[in-house]
Amino acid sequence: MASTLKEDDVKDLTIGVQTATSQEDIGKNLGIKKLVSLPKTPDLVAQLDKGLIDGIIVEKCVGDNYELSNENLKIEDSFTLKLNFKGQPLD
Repeated sequence: MASTLKEDDVKDLTIGVQTATSQEDIGKNLGIKKLVSLPKTPDLVAQLDKGLIDGIIVEKCVGDNYELSNENLKIEDSFTLKLNFKGQPLD
């Protein structure tokens, strides 16, 4: 099934991100109006499970793992961002 979710679709939702991560930067750059920053991904998953947030921004492998290990969670839709990082890797 192809994704129907677009970047603009999440701007008015309450979206969770892990504090001080690239996911938090992505949420801010997407212009999400209700961004919930928490220190740990399990805290975000708990908020999502309780219905306190509409979704979370995580790496695909992280989301897939939580979906497999929690019968209450299901990835309903997603979209992929292509990031253009500037700088050089650390040696």
